[in-house]
Amino acid sequence: MAKKKKTASRRKAPAEKAPQERSAFWAYAGATLLIVLAVFLLLGGFGTGGPLPIGMFSGVYMALGYAAYLSPLALIFLGVHKFKNEDRKIPLGKLFSMLALVLVVASLMHTLFVNVDDFGITEGGNGGAAGGAVGGLVMEALDKIPASILFAVMSLMTFFLAFNISPKVLARPFQRPEQEEDTDLEALKTKSESQFKINQPEATEAPTPVESKPPLRLGSLRNTAQKMAANENH
Repeated sequence: MAKKKKTASRRKAPAEKAPQERSAFWAYAGATLLIVLAVFLLLGGFGTGGPLPIGMFSGVYMALGYAAYLSPLALIFLGVHKFKNEDRKIPLGKLFSMLALVLVVASLMHTLFVNVDDFGITEGGNGGAAGGAVGGLVMEALDKIPASILFAVMSLMTFFLAFNISPKVLARPFQRPEQEEDTDLEALKTKSESQFKINQPEATEAPTPVESKPPLRLGSLRNTAQKMAANENH
């Protein structure tokens, strides 16, 4: 007897699971916590709110110095962007730009308030541990005033980067009023031309001329009447 061929049993492919949407609760909870921490730091900066806010602010002050007063703004900024983002995550560009702003401001506070003696030894400074480290490293190559100017410019640039402000804003006070008037006149001219084109009536097609029929001549009317029969003629 012929042996029956064994058919391999087909394994059913596992059904693809639909991607489960991540719950937005924890993302919104994290954003809310950032804003609450910002309020606590703000209260601790004014020496009120209880031992917890005051202790939190003192720790941040040890790290950043006077730039610790900027930390509530930074936390609110990050929390708002966490709420606004579709992925419910803080964009990396915004995170790094805000951290860079706080660090550069702390370095600026160090270079502004540091004391340098005749032997080049620095003392004091209100930039905290982070600002003192970065500011002290820069002051090994620059003096106090050039280092302060450098950190001031960097603080302004990082602020523009964090809040998406164009640096062209700095050039507006130096712009001539004549240039502004010329640009206004050009804008009004283009606007008036566009309105004239819109209000201009469309060209209508010329009416087709009616073919004039030739005038009837008297000669053509001759012999047009029907001739009457003899019995009809009276």
